[in-house]
This record gives sequence, C-alpha cells and structure tokens, in this order.
Amino acid sequence: MLLSSAGGAWASVAVEASAKTSASSVTTTTITSFNPGGAKNLVLVVGLTFGQGAPTGITVKYGAVSLSLAAGTSATNGNAHTEIWYLTNPSSTPANIVATWTGSHDAVMGATAFSGADQLTPVVNGTPAR
Repeated sequence: MLLSSAGGAWASVAVEASAKTSASSVTTTTITSFNPGGAKNLVLVVGLTFGQGAPTGITVKYGAVSLSLAAGTSATNGNAHTEIWYLTNPSSTPANIVATWTGSHDAVMGATAFSGADQLTPVVNGTPAR
C-alpha cells in the first residue's frame, strides 16, 4: 500500500495506532473503541480479508462515518478476497470500526491510523502516494 505524505516526503508519514480482529462465519466484524490519535493529517486505513470468496454489499464505518474503498484493492484469488478502505481526517474521538456484508464469511480486519498523510489522495492504487 502506498500512502501519500502531506509534504511529499516519505519520512513524514507515521503510524499512530493499529488494531486487528478476526471471526469465523460472520456477517459483521468490529474493532471497538479505536483511537486514531490527535496528530495532523490523519488517514485511517482498514484492510479486510475474507474466506469463502468475495462477499457482497460491504460497508465499513468509523463511528457513523463511512470509509471509501481504495481503488485497485478489491481482489479475489481462489476463495480468498481482500480489500482496503480508508478515511481521511477521522475524528480523534475513539469509535468503533464496523464492517458489514451479505452472507457468512470468515473475516480478518486490521486498522491503522497514519499521521502526515496527504488528505486529497492518501491512498493510490492500494499504496500510499508520495
């Protein structure tokens, strides 16, 4: 994944927080009370991996705010499916990250908050942009 830095320098992007969860045969998964921190130019990046193929109707929210699917990151290989979602400038108030979809799947969800990320194009083709 390529993250864009706010000032164009790679060194300015830093990890502020991260968390993960996994579950079997579910239609939703939650990371509770995720705290992205209060640094400037935050981007929240959420990765999803599913077993049993690609689910439909996937949504990811941080609190009540929907994340966007990063272009070029939705991919299926056999029975495994992965996607990357992101949200620029998430609230610094801790909130649940909730992913939902149609049909039961095994799922792994990981979330990372980065500071110093470009707010206009934080993720480019699944990678942070310079």
